[in-house]
Amino acid sequence: MLYNLESDMEDAIGEEIPVKTEKQLLKIGSGEKVEVDGVEYFYNSGRKYVLENNIETNIEYEKIAEKVKNKEVTIKGNGKQIIVTREDGKKAYYTEDSKFYIAVNKYGYVLDGLELYYDKIDNSGEGKHDNNTLVWKDLSGKNHDGTLMNMDIGNSWSEEGLNFDGVDDYVPIAEMNYENVTLEVIVMPKEYREESMALVCNLESGGYQLYCTSGSKFNFSTYISEIGDYVRGITGFQTEYGLGKKYYISGSYDNKKIKLRTTNSTLTYQENDIVGTIGKPKNNEPITLGANPSMVAEEENLYNGEISSVRVYSKTLSDEERSVNYLADKERYNL
Repeated sequence: MLYNLESDMEDAIGEEIPVKTEKQLLKIGSGEKVEVDGVEYFYNSGRKYVLENNIETNIEYEKIAEKVKNKEVTIKGNGKQIIVTREDGKKAYYTEDSKFYIAVNKYGYVLDGLELYYDKIDNSGEGKHDNNTLVWKDLSGKNHDGTLMNMDIGNSWSEEGLNFDGVDDYVPIAEMNYENVTLEVIVMPKEYREESMALVCNLESGGYQLYCTSGSKFNFSTYISEIGDYVRGITGFQTEYGLGKKYYISGSYDNKKIKLRTTNSTLTYQENDIVGTIGKPKNNEPITLGANPSMVAEEENLYNGEISSVRVYSKTLSDEERSVNYLADKERYNL
């Protein structure tokens, strides 16, 4: 027996509600009403939601994952389960169709392929924040520490992260050229500019970058050798970012798809089909924060704002892995 909104709530606990569409599935994670075949069912943490169709989704997976993580809801159907659990005090995420656990570091971020990890909360690498350091310690274990350029001790760090003035501040790191790549950042822009502002970048007739576009949006682009030019994610789908607000951004390329995920008021996801290989920067440009390394001398593409966290992967993160990282960022940085 199924219960609608007019039913007694206590009697409905433990009942199963059929879920047929992605929209219905996403509503479960946000605690909204679920309408199935014209009947509205209220959200209840004691209910089981049965997937009647084989639903594939990567949009707003986090809304579902958070509920499941807290054991507030169990989702079943077609031999599948979405399970988020804790193991030995660390976060681990498992789905029946992927058949694997995602290993994470002590901060809650995906380990596989992690080549660079900067964190404002532990910028010293000693488990604490240091306002007087001019070196941002790499927590990935790969020793890719970044030296702060044109920044002063005592006023480079703010409550939100490393502060870039948009004039001459930047952080060169190391050559990081990969056949598949994912770049992730937490940023807080302070200015709209007619030219783009680089967030994480190694462009020089090759490479890739996350950046603020001239249209005040976020995007990811990479140089495709077969095309001989840069290709970016589909633009126009996300509203303009607000100044003085924190955002999660993730961009990747796997030789087939460019993927971009950002947060504005909600998590936004977009992809662009393009087959090719990533070209290496011709001058061996290093991955750089807050600037396009090939344009530093011309003082172009410099970023005005703050960066709280940076991750570089030598692989394309799956949608579940992105969700793991986003949930960790959301918790650590109050997104």
